[in-house]
Amino acid sequence: MRITVKPIYQAALIGCGRIGSLLERDPLREKPCTHAGAYDKHPRTALIAGCDIDPERRVLFKDDWKVSEVYDDPLKLLSNEDIDILSIATEITHHDELVLMAANHHVPVIICEKPIGLSLRKASHMIEACRKNHSLLVINHERRFASDYRFVKGLIEGGEIGDLVSIRGSILTGIPKAGSDYAKEGGGPLVHDGTHLIDIIRYLTGSEADWVTAELQTNESIRVEETLWGTIHLTNGVHCFIEAGGRRDYFAFDLDLQGTKGRILIGNGLLKWYQAEESQYYTGFKDLVEKSVPPFPYKPQFINEIDAVVQYLDDGTIPESTGEDGYKALEVIFALYQSAVIKKRVSLPLSGIDETPLKDYF
Repeated sequence: MRITVKPIYQAALIGCGRIGSLLERDPLREKPCTHAGAYDKHPRTALIAGCDIDPERRVLFKDDWKVSEVYDDPLKLLSNEDIDILSIATEITHHDELVLMAANHHVPVIICEKPIGLSLRKASHMIEACRKNHSLLVINHERRFASDYRFVKGLIEGGEIGDLVSIRGSILTGIPKAGSDYAKEGGGPLVHDGTHLIDIIRYLTGSEADWVTAELQTNESIRVEETLWGTIHLTNGVHCFIEAGGRRDYFAFDLDLQGTKGRILIGNGLLKWYQAEESQYYTGFKDLVEKSVPPFPYKPQFINEIDAVVQYLDDGTIPESTGEDGYKALEVIFALYQSAVIKKRVSLPLSGIDETPLKDYF
């Protein structure tokens, strides 16, 4: 019998901070929970190098992952190493220049942290550079690769809650730090964590936004939103009601998916499934009754993501979170910002809005 030896793909990382590497030290998080941790654990990848401008992070990275090469200059990394998969886990301000640099060095797969970039114009340039150089751009909206969200997508597509009617989504956080500025950070909670909310709505529904409305609240110490409330109408007729930020003394991410025959709640540490049954309380009515969630195949989301990247390198199958998906999420976010600025409904796709509309708010 002929045995096929599958290749081990070489991976590297630019940005050795929290999501790049350091969160692996958090004893409470599911492992692996970082780019470096995923490459280290996956049987088909080898972590060969890292890069960071912070010397302390370089030392920690080298100690944690036992790699021989750690760079302070991304150009040196790309010039010296033979890389199959590159993760970019830096601040948003550097995403576009680093993706362009990697694409011009013909890195086969580039995984860029969310959100894709500071502007739709820059995001478009990133996507085009990767297309031109035959590099695959993946945006790390990792919930797309989470086993529980994949299970819920199957329930929705299988009609287990009937026709989806509405979604209520929350990404609740504390107040942005004093001095926060859209020019450096792109925006506030809606950009940095809310991008996951927008993206997972697109993933679960398989639908696009066609119009939005929004209002926001801020305070005098910051130039980003403190809280944004919005409505997103999808082309399949589903209405989504979201809150991002919210001045909470806790972190919460959750979705309430309501259909004609049932309901699903999913979020951080949350998965509940309800179906409509004859009411125990009111004659002629139905109540929602919680159902037992059956066992489903489970694998850590970062490993599922690297599985998808490895499959692409093996046979060309495109993963579920591309640069185009990152662009679409940012476009909805900018539409919500635009609606809050002009206090009117905004239709999608956007036209003539390249930079964040927050520049016209402050």
